[in-house]
Amino acid sequence: MRVCAMEGEAVPYELEFQDRLPKLYFHFLWQNLWKKLGEAGYGHHFALIQGHVGRELGEWCRLSKVQFMQI
Repeated sequence: MRVCAMEGEAVPYELEFQDRLPKLYFHFLWQNLWKKLGEAGYGHHFALIQGHVGRELGEWCRLSKVQFMQI
């Protein structure tokens, strides 16, 4: 199992359809991200968590011996 944490901010916008994901802004280039995730063997399943919990998630991974990468 591998876990990757990325922090960004939700940008307000008008929803066109129900149950859509929020629009997010990240402070890094997406082009670099896809290559890095692919080379590290990450899949295409993601979960969005409100708040800045990357540090705590990294600590949980360390204690659980789960591979962790923070971008």
